[in-house]
Amino acid sequence: MKTRQGFVSNSSSSSFVIALAAKPTTTVEVQALLFGPNQISYDHPYTDGGFATSLVADVVREDLEKTEPLTLKQLVDELSNGWLFYDQVHREIPDLPHYAPMEECRVVWGQQSERTRELSKQLAQSFLARPDVRGKQVFALEYSDNDGALRSAMEHGDLFHNVPHIQISHH
Repeated sequence: MKTRQGFVSNSSSSSFVIALAAKPTTTVEVQALLFGPNQISYDHPYTDGGFATSLVADVVREDLEKTEPLTLKQLVDELSNGWLFYDQVHREIPDLPHYAPMEECRVVWGQQSERTRELSKQLAQSFLARPDVRGKQVFALEYSDNDGALRSAMEHGDLFHNVPHIQISHH
């Protein structure tokens, strides 16, 4: 029997759909949006360490530079790709037993996918209609705890608490 001797990871990632009046172009702008004027340290939620808010803001600024505002279709796609509606969809449309014929399973999977898409469209429309989101640009950013301590803190901390957002887990 083989035994793993090295580091074993249970990595995760999350997408964040955020609404901004305009795409910030400087680290200072991002820092003000995310942390306000007085916060200088961003704590890691699982360790005693932290990071300078300017460093976190610079990562977000760089990531925003690489992305464009989402269309409604792209927003629905983003919301559909994760665990956001998994529990609800599987309560409504349960999986078949593992011994069920593949053809029947494919039908159920198609129904689950269609229902996830419906729920994603409903959420996208209600998010865009919120007073704090209406008229703003919507962007998607993704952070993973597999990309080091900083991005782990960004994924698992409450990074976007000052910005209208939706977090989509991809565990």
